[in-house]
Amino acid sequence: MDEDWLTVESRQTLVLAFEHLQWRVQNTEKQIEALQMEQETFVVNNDFNEELLPESQLQAKKETMMKAVSVLRTQHQTISNDLYDTRRKLHGIQREILVHLEAWLWMQKLATYNETTLFRFLQDLQSMIRQVAHFLLHSRRHSKILMLLRTQYETIVTEITLCFPDSSFSREVQDTFQTDYDFESLIKELVIRTFVVERQPPQVLKTGLRFTVSIRSLAGEAFNCHRDLAEVNCQLLDENQARVASIEGMSVSAAAQLCNSRQYMQYNEKMSAFHAQFKNVKLTKPARNPKEKTDKAHVWETKFCLLFTCSLKLFSEMKVLVRVKSLPVVVIVHGNQQPNSEATILWDNHFSEIGRVPFVVPNAVPWERMKVALSGFFQQATGAPLLEQHLEFLRKKLNLGAGDSITWDTFVKNNIHDRMFSFWGWLHAITEQIKKFFGAIWTNSLIIGFISKDDLKATLLGCEPGTFAIRFSESALGAVSISWSVVKEDGTKDVWALEPWFSKDLEKKGLADRINDLPQLRYLHPNIPKDDAFKEYFTNHMDTSMSSDYNVSSKLVAVMQVK
Repeated sequence: MDEDWLTVESRQTLVLAFEHLQWRVQNTEKQIEALQMEQETFVVNNDFNEELLPESQLQAKKETMMKAVSVLRTQHQTISNDLYDTRRKLHGIQREILVHLEAWLWMQKLATYNETTLFRFLQDLQSMIRQVAHFLLHSRRHSKILMLLRTQYETIVTEITLCFPDSSFSREVQDTFQTDYDFESLIKELVIRTFVVERQPPQVLKTGLRFTVSIRSLAGEAFNCHRDLAEVNCQLLDENQARVASIEGMSVSAAAQLCNSRQYMQYNEKMSAFHAQFKNVKLTKPARNPKEKTDKAHVWETKFCLLFTCSLKLFSEMKVLVRVKSLPVVVIVHGNQQPNSEATILWDNHFSEIGRVPFVVPNAVPWERMKVALSGFFQQATGAPLLEQHLEFLRKKLNLGAGDSITWDTFVKNNIHDRMFSFWGWLHAITEQIKKFFGAIWTNSLIIGFISKDDLKATLLGCEPGTFAIRFSESALGAVSISWSVVKEDGTKDVWALEPWFSKDLEKKGLADRINDLPQLRYLHPNIPKDDAFKEYFTNHMDTSMSSDYNVSSKLVAVMQVK
């Protein structure tokens, strides 16, 4: 079944609301047509410039006009009330859809779904926004027509008052109607609030490398903004500049130069997308926040964002300035800044509050929230989330109680125990090794991974000799180790462990092939024959580069040496 970002109840509520609005708009259309016919007929049938009539005829004419004007007055008031009610309902639906858009932006930030699914959700949202825009345009047109008819009505009232200066009659026909329905303010809000970053830039930007980003106006096409040439300007802002940009109407200077920072909005008819695609943006000059000079912030802790600005033309007389900021980015110069930069982004994406001042985040968060962030990070990085037993191991590794909070320094800055690396440095190295060398093995749950050496020993002691399990080394960065149960010469059971394999080892020969080479490893815990568990990952590592009539092929084989 396809995933849906709306509950059945929410979707049904919106469907019913749109059906009701459709009926209201059509009914108002009919009422306006009827009013226009009544007023034009009244003007045709009544000559205000005719000679004075006898008193008896004059009184009859007065009564006829009174009745006709009373009908017109009632029609005006009914349509006026209906338009106000329509605006109120449209405002409510628009507010609800904008809440759903905020939820979509939150899903985008947390990478809750893959890019294809997020795009489908966005298309669904645009469809709803298009319907709201349809009703807003019709209601705006109705209000304009009613204004013209009201001017004609006031002219009628003025003429009748001149013909029949009787004060009581004047009081009866002279009405004051509300005229400001302000549909245009709703239209403006919709256009401004639905200008979004369709595809976010990489949140760790390395100077000199190209990247892509896409901006989209979800309401622009519905209001025909795509018929006018609109240019989008992209700027890189530091934290202080981002705060200034949050104030409406404030202009800001850029923190650094961007190459290819201007693009025109274009309409993609196949996708029904009015967007601007920046395909070759490049940061040509390192950007540094002045704040670094005062608080000695690390490069990988300093956050920026991209600001996109565009002027969209609405109707023939209105231009709307739209602006949107990307998710925070960290600008780096060297690849060794990447891991901790990713920690900065993870902390910001998961723990920043909606509507926060750029780029404020808490210094500590409850472990329960951190569990969700770490599992999501693993899902995105490796294709599989962390299980509850993995997370429990990590909590104990950090010496945290179940209800404790973890600080930023504990997470990424302080070394764990007596090691020379931080908790994040250790965890990030594991994800890198999984991605490079044994992603499928990890996602198929063939690696226990997060378990202490002692706990794994206790587990394997109760298993058949030759039963093994794979764990991530706690003493080294980016290394895996294998422990297996043995029966020693004196008949006692024990658990032995191989020295960890690092990336340099796995580059020469993969994890599955190394396991295949070792006859001592017979069953993957709890009791799966290793051929059944790993046969689809075994490869032939014959070296044929030197094969000839005078050379014999060779291969690298893992050998266990017990000291």
